[in-house]
Amino acid sequence: MVRTFNIISSLLDYPSDELKDSLDEGMASIDEEGILNESQTALLEQFVVYAKAFASLRDWQSAYSDLFDNQAKTNLYLFDFVYGTSKDRGQAMVDLQEEYLRAGLIPREGELPDYLPMFLQYVANQESTTEALKVLHDIQGVLEKMQRMFAMQEHPYEPLIHLLLTLSKE
Repeated sequence: MVRTFNIISSLLDYPSDELKDSLDEGMASIDEEGILNESQTALLEQFVVYAKAFASLRDWQSAYSDLFDNQAKTNLYLFDFVYGTSKDRGQAMVDLQEEYLRAGLIPREGELPDYLPMFLQYVANQESTTEALKVLHDIQGVLEKMQRMFAMQEHPYEPLIHLLLTLSKE
């Protein structure tokens, strides 16, 4: 299990009390694991500063909903950047779901398999950091597209996408 990817998954997911209360603990855990270099840590810290700036969890959740529910160009669904609305997307979803199940990961009820936080849980379930980075490398092209779109929108979650992109290149 690679904790760093589980933590990044949580940061990209809908904010919760647990997440808000454990931001510093998550940073410490990532530092302890030692996967990120200095520039990658700076990207993570940039996002954590953003997250900590919210006066309440409700404010953070509201901002998250505004960012991801109302902006189709900057979402967290991998296959949107590959297939768009093509019917090929459905088979890709089935294939990814089966890959999760083979790895012993039970996807969350009601969530599509290409949801980036879910994919990162799959990455985190790899046996080693090397294996996790190989799986992340498989979506490098998608991360490049996501990063460009998020950067153009000056999206506050862009540092996390940029961080994942740099990791996918290792």
